[in-house]
Amino acid sequence: MREIKFRVWDERALEYIDGFAFEDYAPLNDLMNAGFYVLEQFTGLRDKSGVEIYEGDIVKAEDIIERGDGYFDQSIGIVVFYDSAYQVYDGENNSYYWFTEIDSEIIGNIHETPELLK
Repeated sequence: MREIKFRVWDERALEYIDGFAFEDYAPLNDLMNAGFYVLEQFTGLRDKSGVEIYEGDIVKAEDIIERGDGYFDQSIGIVVFYDSAYQVYDGENNSYYWFTEIDSEIIGNIHETPELLK
């Protein structure tokens, strides 16, 4: 069973809140309703360096398996929850791809380094 945890992006301060922990899940509603925070859930996966992968991370992945058939040598995209699984969304091709921990590397996130998606 994977660990359920989140990181929090503060839209006003434009930074992640360090040391944020939930004692219970009641604060989730307050944060989301306020509109000042973006919650990003831990996927339960780590990249090839052992870094935890969260929703909103931008990953560079090799040997990504497309949802249908076909392989891609390399892709850069955003980690999202899609179709009951965490996948990489490649906005350039408007496609979702499966990825593995072994072949992925976090290179940024959508808040601090959105230019990586261009």
